[in-house]
Amino acid sequence: MRDAAVIDERTRVARDVHDDVLQSMTALSLGLETVARLIERTPERARDWLAELQTRLSDDQRALRTAIQALKGGNSAPSQLAWQLSTLTESVEQEWALPVKLDLRLEEDLTMPNSIAREIRAIVREGIVNAARHARASAVHVAVSGKPGELLITVDDDGRGFPFTGRYDDSERRRLRIGPVVLAERVETLGGSLVIESSSTGARLEMRIPLG
Repeated sequence: MRDAAVIDERTRVARDVHDDVLQSMTALSLGLETVARLIERTPERARDWLAELQTRLSDDQRALRTAIQALKGGNSAPSQLAWQLSTLTESVEQEWALPVKLDLRLEEDLTMPNSIAREIRAIVREGIVNAARHARASAVHVAVSGKPGELLITVDDDGRGFPFTGRYDDSERRRLRIGPVVLAERVETLGGSLVIESSSTGARLEMRIPLG
């Protein structure tokens, strides 16, 4: 059982590194390529790009420190989770040039282990990036509400939806094996449920995560 737990944790860490660190490094690399093209012709724009990339790098450093802290254990307070999600959405918004509205309603007595807070952050990022990359959305609305014992996350986008239409609850989604695979795995790992609603004008993800 200990070996299985270690393997599961290694898998989660590897997934986080792929989703956060590698994708961010790719974005920074592309940004530096842009700076290299602009530096001779329009140095002012090149300097603006460098300032933007420095800001992104600082945000990524904070996110990485947060992930490392989560591995050490402990609990996250609502203010910590709110800061992490706000920083995350701003970073993804810049990275994908996609307007993201974040609506947070976290009760003051809400607490959760840092490891779960890290997964919540990864779930929100996955939902937004999927909307940008696959649905070609022009805007995303993320709402996170939490009270002791439960967290509800919704992600709405105005993209082209999934290859299916209609609303599917968690059991139907599992039976039909539809929807975002990585996101579903993250939710299921936390013992949560995922409901999907899709149409040609957008999609909605509803995720309930138990916190104890």
